[in-house]
Amino acid sequence: MSLNADGFQGLELVRHQGVFEFAGLSGGTKEQLAAAVPLAIAELLAATRGLQIIILSCTPSDYDTLGATEIVLQPVRISSATTSDSAPPP
Repeated sequence: MSLNADGFQGLELVRHQGVFEFAGLSGGTKEQLAAAVPLAIAELLAATRGLQIIILSCTPSDYDTLGATEIVLQPVRISSATTSDSAPPP
């Protein structure tokens, strides 16, 4: 794999069955890699630099095996008086 101005080139999946070009992978495999690669990079950065990793997701169950604390954000209601009747700040 290499990175140039057009993005990543030569991305391959290496398995015990052989080497597979990214373009030839199924849609599901591409989606799994799209989720796994950033997590792997984040894990390496967190381990080597002590960084905290925050994942925002509509499907938190996808990340259950990471062993992290899940924080559920609740919707906040904003009254119409504060959104439509209030004047902009000076």
